[in-house]
Amino acid sequence: MRAVRTDQQQPAAGAPDPKTVCQPPPRAPAAAVPPPSWHARHFALGLSLILLAGLLAHGLILGDYVLHSPLARAPLNDAETYWDWAGRIASGQLLQHTPFFSAPLYPYLLGLVRALGGTLTTTYVLQMLARLATAFLLACVCRRRFGAGVGLLAAGLFLLLQEPASFSLRILTTSLQLVLVALTWAALVWLQARPTVARCLAAGLLLGLMCLADAAALLLVPVVAVWLFWQSSRRTRDAGRAALLVVAAGVAITPATLHNWHASGDFFLIRSASGLALLQGNQPGSQGVYTPVPGVSILRSVMHDDAARVYRAATGQRPTWQTVDRYFRDQALQYWRPQPLRILPLIARKLYLFLSSQNYGDIYQPASEIAAGQNRFLRLAPLPTPWLLAPALVGLVLLLRRPVVHAPEWLLFAAPLLVVAIFFFSPRYRAPALPLGAVLATYAIARALHVRTHRWTTVAVGAALAAGIALGPINQAAGLDLVDPSSAFFNLASAQYPLGQTEAALQNWRAGLKLAPADADRRITLGDALLALGRSAEALAEFQAARAQRPDDPPLLVRIATVLCQQRRMDAAGALLTEAVARHPADPDLLAALADVHEALGQVEQSHQLYARALAAAPDHAALRFAYGRSLARQGRWAEARAELAQALKAEPYSFEALGELGRVCAQMGDFPNSRLYLNRALQLQPRSLKTLFDLGAVSAAQGQPADAADYFRRALVVDPNDARCRAALEQVERAARTPGR
Repeated sequence: MRAVRTDQQQPAAGAPDPKTVCQPPPRAPAAAVPPPSWHARHFALGLSLILLAGLLAHGLILGDYVLHSPLARAPLNDAETYWDWAGRIASGQLLQHTPFFSAPLYPYLLGLVRALGGTLTTTYVLQMLARLATAFLLACVCRRRFGAGVGLLAAGLFLLLQEPASFSLRILTTSLQLVLVALTWAALVWLQARPTVARCLAAGLLLGLMCLADAAALLLVPVVAVWLFWQSSRRTRDAGRAALLVVAAGVAITPATLHNWHASGDFFLIRSASGLALLQGNQPGSQGVYTPVPGVSILRSVMHDDAARVYRAATGQRPTWQTVDRYFRDQALQYWRPQPLRILPLIARKLYLFLSSQNYGDIYQPASEIAAGQNRFLRLAPLPTPWLLAPALVGLVLLLRRPVVHAPEWLLFAAPLLVVAIFFFSPRYRAPALPLGAVLATYAIARALHVRTHRWTTVAVGAALAAGIALGPINQAAGLDLVDPSSAFFNLASAQYPLGQTEAALQNWRAGLKLAPADADRRITLGDALLALGRSAEALAEFQAARAQRPDDPPLLVRIATVLCQQRRMDAAGALLTEAVARHPADPDLLAALADVHEALGQVEQSHQLYARALAAAPDHAALRFAYGRSLARQGRWAEARAELAQALKAEPYSFEALGELGRVCAQMGDFPNSRLYLNRALQLQPRSLKTLFDLGAVSAAQGQPADAADYFRRALVVDPNDARCRAALEQVERAARTPGR
């Protein structure tokens, strides 16, 4: 046995036992983990119910719109431009003959839809699904950032917003922008969690796609790269990842840049005409919203031709896309430079409209449509945007506690705010802020509900909600943001007219003018419609009423002269135009109209001289060259007419009118192969053109091809079975085919 030592020192009385000193202290009982909330436990169920309710509500909105509103079948203004652009893409015209004047992703996706047989209704359905997808993404990312309850409430509030619901019923890029904002937010949050190479590439590509849907998002690319580097450990590897994100975004953007270079020879990253847009919000008379530039149409289809004409008249130089863009941008900067402080009230007004406007719309006004009894089911999305934006600002301030961590939310909300401050307020410019606006407002409201621990937050959110709700009536009382029912009548009439509902359209135009009798633009539109219907006396009355508002407007004077010519009042038309040309000696449209009057009076030399002056003032004016070419053709000067029409076609390669006229001139010159070439190109643009089908039949008959001629005449009779000229021509070629040797 081992002996036990008896000489070990015993601890003194009261001293701690070394055995116990060396042992760790006893653990405290583990704190009870609170059970997950109902939102966390039933997140999938709650989100499914919210999305299902959104689907049902928007299905009712869309169903009523498609079944009962002519607006669903006739896009207006920018929407019409997008739809026509998509049609050209669907027909194989992937490259445009001009640089992009809008961010191109939406029209190209729309072109794919049309190429696959999609219709306007198909597009509305896809945009409705994009809205639901946006809500789904907001809920999922919110759950990760702020909790399940905030995610569910944010998705619900976003689906209740009226502006996104209205935009999904229009052929506009907004629905695509909203879903891309949500996707980009998800990608940035995912990248923040673990900045791998694959995630950098994905985030960069999404940023690039977002730029192709909204050119203003270019501002985000360098800022996000700096944030990515700053929030990491700032090593060489992190700088490489930030650069990789920029490269990925550049790869997505490059096709648009190359297209613009190919079309114009000028450098535009995504779109041209940003200088014109800048001037539209920053010029004498600007009130924070869109302000027309004198001499430049609001219609995108002719806006850039007008801008080039204004540039040439002002500078005497040949316009290029880059010089025209710089010219208008410099005008806006000149408005700022002399008194920089005067721009501050204008910026403040823009930001105030960003936060408070709920009735203004630069094309469509959903509040006006509802007030006029249209789009009744839009009430299922009743939440005005300003009710959320004020609490969203409180949420944005709360996130300043961790500004680097919450930079994605800040950047995606602040970028549209900056765009409005620089350019002008438009619901379309504000729309990209709405996904994050719903998230930030929900986060602030969720914090405010904890009154005991966040008392000042509760006060701030309550005040913000009250302000957001009160600003609507305040603006109405101040006349700043009025509901304008007349716009709903005008839009409805503009949709009914091309659908053949002419009497209903005229009635709605007149109903709108009763509410807004001083609206010269709408009077001119009504006059144009009446003139096209052959009701020249009524058209002249509308034009004269518009002239009371615009006594010296050249396009309006041209319209009045046109009606006078139709009424064979040539002397009155000549006197009116001569007086107008004396005041505007370089206006090409006035000169061309006066040239036509002289031609009608048999004064051919004076007519040519006036056309020469007009072309000297606007040599790239395609419509002017077409008019001169047609005038030469009427006089039988075929070679000169062909040269002018070829120049017009060079400026506008897809002009149906120029192609048809050039085909007819070639036929008169005996050049039947080129005649058929031009006429067939015209027929591709308008397959049901009665005149083009007849001309092709006549050319085929002249070439000794009666079978082809008969086929074209039969196709023409399908378009109009009562056309006597086509029927007589068909009978003639059929007799010729039956007669040997004829």
